[in-house]
Amino acid sequence: LRLSAYLPFTPSVRERLIQLAPQGNVYDVAAKWEGEWPAPAQYTVKGRFENLGIRAFGAIPAFSGVSGNVDGNEKGGSFNLNSRNAVLELPRVFREALAFDTLTAQSGWSNRGGQTELKLSNVSFSNAHLAGNVYGSYRTVAEGPGIIDLTGSLTRAEARFAGRYIPLVVSSPTRDWLDRAILLGASQDVRLRLKGNLADFPFSDGSRGIFQVTAKASGGTLYYAEGWPNIENIAVDLAFRGNRMEIIANQATIYGAKLAKVRAVVPDLMHHDEIVEVEGEAQGPSADFLKFIETSPVEGYIDHFTEGMRVGGQGSLKLKLHIPLRRINDTKVAGAYQFINNQLQS
Repeated sequence: LRLSAYLPFTPSVRERLIQLAPQGNVYDVAAKWEGEWPAPAQYTVKGRFENLGIRAFGAIPAFSGVSGNVDGNEKGGSFNLNSRNAVLELPRVFREALAFDTLTAQSGWSNRGGQTELKLSNVSFSNAHLAGNVYGSYRTVAEGPGIIDLTGSLTRAEARFAGRYIPLVVSSPTRDWLDRAILLGASQDVRLRLKGNLADFPFSDGSRGIFQVTAKASGGTLYYAEGWPNIENIAVDLAFRGNRMEIIANQATIYGAKLAKVRAVVPDLMHHDEIVEVEGEAQGPSADFLKFIETSPVEGYIDHFTEGMRVGGQGSLKLKLHIPLRRINDTKVAGAYQFINNQLQS
């Protein structure tokens, strides 16, 4: 900002700079332009920058701690990033600022017909929660948020922080449920695909674009509903496809019982009355299923019928839960239990 005092900017440009409040250091800068900012007829700029940052202004997001170099003109150019402790704020997209311990990128842009296309050839990032990379392109349009074609992957991700990185277009109750539900879990295989006009995001019917996030996680713990025992030791597949979220547990346990075919689904992430549907099957000692009953709302549903009961042997359980996230008290439960060669004492 202090540097602008030595440059021939108009009062309106100086006012814009005050609003942006740029900070950081620049080196080896060479710039030339014809016409007035912010839309000169021609310009060239080349230089390095360290710990660059600005405040948010209009559609321009706030960021800080960005380092790299740039070489461009009115037709296009390239920039490279090599940043540490960078922060990017996208309050219209994510509920929290995105902070990165490292952020590197090789990218370029071009301007044609009044529109700008940004190409990301290699963007890598890492923080305490995740590490990965993305590549692709973004193009502005005359009206609307623009057109994107992005592919990415994570080689490290902590599942319990997933809610922080879910876009705000997904309803608050669903994101809050993810915050509460995923207690543990780690993944080394997360894949992202995003393609289409962002005005149609999240591409619910799949015909106008693609929004897909898939992950394989292990060592997970799921707290799916208040008052119900956790599902533990989960090996899980997590998927967001369009407006649908699905969690499928390939293996898991509740107490000593082994679970199979466990599925937690939010059929419509955009619906104003979000529903989580949980269903699964379990096999194990009947004594563990009695413990499940005693530590869940089922005990109240059956009027404490199993209280004081002792049982030996094995059994199998099928259970379904229908959980309205905005109306937890309206949760519905359906299930059946089969005793297999048991000895029962009451």
